[in-house]
Amino acid sequence: MARPNAPAKSRVVFDSTIGIGFGRQISDIPANNGMKENKKQSGAKQLASSKSAVHDGEERLRAILETAVEGIITIDERGNIESFNRASETIFGYTAAEVIAQATDPKQLDEHFYFQLGSTCERMGDLAEAEKYFEKCIQLAPNSAESMNYLGYIWAEHGLKLERARALIEKALKIDPKNAAYLDSMAWVLFKLNQPTEALPYALKAAELSEEPDATLYDHLGDIYAALNQLDKAREAWRKSLSIEPNEAVGKKLEGQKPPDH
Repeated sequence: MARPNAPAKSRVVFDSTIGIGFGRQISDIPANNGMKENKKQSGAKQLASSKSAVHDGEERLRAILETAVEGIITIDERGNIESFNRASETIFGYTAAEVIAQATDPKQLDEHFYFQLGSTCERMGDLAEAEKYFEKCIQLAPNSAESMNYLGYIWAEHGLKLERARALIEKALKIDPKNAAYLDSMAWVLFKLNQPTEALPYALKAAELSEEPDATLYDHLGDIYAALNQLDKAREAWRKSLSIEPNEAVGKKLEGQKPPDH
């Protein structure tokens, strides 16, 4: 990439494969976006058109940064990191959030930061990253019952590292033994370990202590009852789950079309 002359308020861009180059600020993008100016427009219309064009330009620039195969970091004139694209995350092993927090306020990089990062990755389906950040969270806060339960439940839900999942959830329950979510997690990991008899008391206790009816909790209870061949109780639990929240998969279990998976 050729290095153009840097404008007065240029933004430095670090490219991991080609070195340092200078790029234009988003605000330097021509407001007319290559279209001929309509001199008959009123001042208000011109302003609205300019704002729209700048917004479009910003969105295009963000798209370019996020899809570039090279690592690109943008830095303002004071040397502060402003953005850190996906390729940079892969190359350097840090997320944009971590890099920016480290540069602006390192105290933000606590267990709460990594918990939020892990839960966001989990919701996006990136289990490997979620696992990494929850492990970091637990490293920073070894008594974080919520983090241990969250990671243990992720593993249990996906049939991964079940013994480690059980150990984490056991630790969470020692800290908060009457937490319905933790009790349900223990029931679920035991079910996944093909131990429905041991799982049942935890599931029943979770249902008893839950402050509000929880569809997932009753779905789990139904699966455990089904594994114990207590089909009437299983159907009752699945009906309860469906009454709280409609779910096609639970409906199929109730109809006998799909047995519970271990």
